[in-house]
Amino acid sequence: MAGIFGGFQKLYNYTLMSLDAKTDLIVLNEGENADNSSDLVDAMSLSKELQQSFLKLKGRFLSEDGKSVNYTGIRNSTEFSELEEKAQKFKFIDLGTLQELEKKALYLNLYNIMTIHALVRSKPVKSVLDLTLFWKKMSYNIGGHIVSLDILEHGLIRGNRPHPTSKKSLLPDDSELLKYTVKELDPRIHFALNCGAKSCPAIRIYTAENIETALESAAKLFCSTEVSIDVDTNTITLSQILEWYGVDFGSNKNEVVKRISAFLSPEEMGKLEKIPVEKRNIQYKKYDWGLNSA
Repeated sequence: MAGIFGGFQKLYNYTLMSLDAKTDLIVLNEGENADNSSDLVDAMSLSKELQQSFLKLKGRFLSEDGKSVNYTGIRNSTEFSELEEKAQKFKFIDLGTLQELEKKALYLNLYNIMTIHALVRSKPVKSVLDLTLFWKKMSYNIGGHIVSLDILEHGLIRGNRPHPTSKKSLLPDDSELLKYTVKELDPRIHFALNCGAKSCPAIRIYTAENIETALESAAKLFCSTEVSIDVDTNTITLSQILEWYGVDFGSNKNEVVKRISAFLSPEEMGKLEKIPVEKRNIQYKKYDWGLNSA
């Protein structure tokens, strides 16, 4: 498997070397609540409040297609201040009250919000890779648990499956967070998580009610721009996301292609069917790690 999906390892050398190292976490939602309250907050109600605040921010500071972000404009905006206030309340929620679809929607929104929050509060950079240990350090206090971007993605959203650069799960066997993982891995989450790079999927807002149709739409949109098929050369070019996280889609390259074929347009599906499996030349498009700034 490492030979098939090993492209991530070179890019994330520094992550692998420090997976077990003590890291100074940056908890973005520290500080006192605006109302100075420490009472428990209803998780579903707060999730819906977050969606509304995120919708306001998205409408003003994200491009229409959700692919780029005006980080400079966000920094001193009232919309961002409101979002930060909502984020502080997440210290007092009980994740155990959420159903599976509610958890999945909340975690996807939180990941994208945390990424924007972290990039707004960090020094200006040309790429998220310029920020050392970005996914390992940037965190929220969620229900009394310090949850980094890595733990949110690999521990909670991917059901504690290992980071692509490691064989080790991020959450130990005695972690209380294991109770709050998404139980069934949905590979379409990779078409929803935005890490601040130009090649990342578009940012959307997910709800428990729309998550099935929204993820299906996100998958089709992503594949329409990041998957290409050349019948003349038998070449199938995929996003590197499908190399790094191929294990979430299938046990080999052809299984990955089969899984994502459901998201292709009829035209691209027609091209794929013309290429015999044994003649496929599967390649990966170089990932653009440039910051997705507007």
